[in-house]
Amino acid sequence: MRHLGFDDKIIFEYWSLCTRSAVRVDGGLSDWFQTVVGVLQGCVLSPLLFNILLEVVMLLALDGSDAGVCVNGSFISNLRYADDISLPANSDMDLQQLVNKVDGACSRFRLTISSSKTEVGTLQLCSK
Repeated sequence: MRHLGFDDKIIFEYWSLCTRSAVRVDGGLSDWFQTVVGVLQGCVLSPLLFNILLEVVMLLALDGSDAGVCVNGSFISNLRYADDISLPANSDMDLQQLVNKVDGACSRFRLTISSSKTEVGTLQLCSK
C-alpha cells in the first residue's frame, strides 16, 4: 500500500483490524483464535484490497517495460477485470516477456497464474 502512496495512518488502521474466528466441527465449537492472514468471506474490504494488490503487481511487472499496443493514440499495456488480465503485445516474444514479468511480480506476493485458465489469442485492430 505504501508503494501506491497510501498514508501510514490508513495502513495502520487496516492492520489494526483484528478478527477472531472459531471452527464448528461435529456440532462443537473450537477455541477462538485471531485471524492473521486475509479477510473474512464477504468482507467489503476484500475487493478493494485485491485491486490494490493487483495494481502493485502490475506496476512492478510493467516497470520499465514498453511492451503493449497503441490504440487511437493511447498506449495500452494491460486490461483488467476482477482477476482476469489481458496483456496486449505486438509479437509473441513481447507477450512472453510480459507474461514472465507478471508471473515474477505475482510470485513476490505468493500469487500464481493458472496455466489451465490461461489463453493466448490474436486481437485484430481495424480502422474505419
